[in-house]
Amino acid sequence: MSTNHNSELVRKIFEAYLENKALRKTPERFAILEEIYSRDDHFDVETLYIHMKNQKYRVSRVKD
Repeated sequence: MSTNHNSELVRKIFEAYLENKALRKTPERFAILEEIYSRDDHFDVETLYIHMKNQKYRVSRVKD
């Protein structure tokens, strides 16, 4: 299975999840999804957040 095919499949599953939960399909959510699946290294949420902020994406932290 190619990476492009996997990416399309993951996007469709994510879209279905958002629809099922009545959540908006925002560009920011899809940017985060793309960033996660483009990485080859192990990362935590904080690392992902910092990287996305440095790339000028509009992302916010979820408070505990």
